[in-house]
Amino acid sequence: MIFLMRLTARFLNTFWLASVATLICLFVWVQLGVCGLTISVDKEIYAPGETIIISTSIDASQIKVDRGDLAVLRIGLDARIIPVLVERNWVVADRPPAEMATFSMKEKDIGVFSWLFVLCYPGKDPIKVKNWLAAAATTAYVLPADTAFPPEKQASFFVEPPKSPVLIAHGGGEYQGQTVSNTKEALDYNYTKGHRYFEVDLNWTSDSHLVLVHDWQYNYKALFTDAAGIPSLKEFESKCMKAGTTQLSLVSLYRWLRRHPNAIIITDVKRRNVDALARISKTAGVLGQRFIAQIYEPSELEPVRALGFHKIILTLYRINMDESQILTFLRNHKIFAITLSVRKAFAFFNLRNLKNTGVRLYVHTINHPKVLHYFRQLGVDGV
Repeated sequence: MIFLMRLTARFLNTFWLASVATLICLFVWVQLGVCGLTISVDKEIYAPGETIIISTSIDASQIKVDRGDLAVLRIGLDARIIPVLVERNWVVADRPPAEMATFSMKEKDIGVFSWLFVLCYPGKDPIKVKNWLAAAATTAYVLPADTAFPPEKQASFFVEPPKSPVLIAHGGGEYQGQTVSNTKEALDYNYTKGHRYFEVDLNWTSDSHLVLVHDWQYNYKALFTDAAGIPSLKEFESKCMKAGTTQLSLVSLYRWLRRHPNAIIITDVKRRNVDALARISKTAGVLGQRFIAQIYEPSELEPVRALGFHKIILTLYRINMDESQILTFLRNHKIFAITLSVRKAFAFFNLRNLKNTGVRLYVHTINHPKVLHYFRQLGVDGV
């Protein structure tokens, strides 16, 4: 029986990893406004048993086909994508915002639930991203009906290093409605708001320099004009950003840090993580003390520690580890923090077990204060 339970847990964890990887890809794709569709829910926070009303709209001028299949897809805690409503062979035309579907939550449902509004090729499986012509996404949270939300002082969210923050600015922080832009303006704006800890995305150029961009496929094309392929450093720095903002390389990030002496950078390297951290270790000088390195698997811990990074965060979204393996690692290794996705945080058997290891616990990505308060009550340090 124990063997069967372990085998089942390993299978589910493998399924989880593959599903979440797909989910991350499709949400990056969707959040960039891939054309013509909108979806919304009637509110962001629900209690178990409530009914969620889903509304959609279509701007046909942004869609370059005449026909397609429309679908509303639901994504639950297990990251499985389930069709809620499918309309076949639909003639593409403008549709004003209107209720399209309702979904009754079960009394036991607690967690984050997402919905996708998808236009796909006629007759194709709407669950497969490759079949999509356009898509939009929205998210809602179901919290216990008796959850209390005691007021917290906003000043405590933004603390000066070396204290641990409650809020970390993701992708440089939101700026003028843009998320995950990693721009100078995003860093400047959120610094003035009180943020001192900034997570930034780092990627390699074609000539092996590090620059701040989430990815070269969707994010790059969404943020920059005339963006195609992986540019050289010179090409990256010479391109114009669509919002008139300013892109950053690793070197220009160093310049920004010198002008903001209390700012801390948390790295999120999308490829060749240890190589990137070695580059930072070699070139940052004294600024290297103001970098917190994220690692994506336990085997990276000692190589990164040997590079001189004293504060290290283990992030779980790429890792095929079950709860017992994670807890064993945390008990045997001293690290700065662990971070897990909001979906995994809701699904995790007992967050207190993680917290009891003495490691700081963070959850990503959360932008709603009630969800923050809920996780704070469970012992989460921040988001």
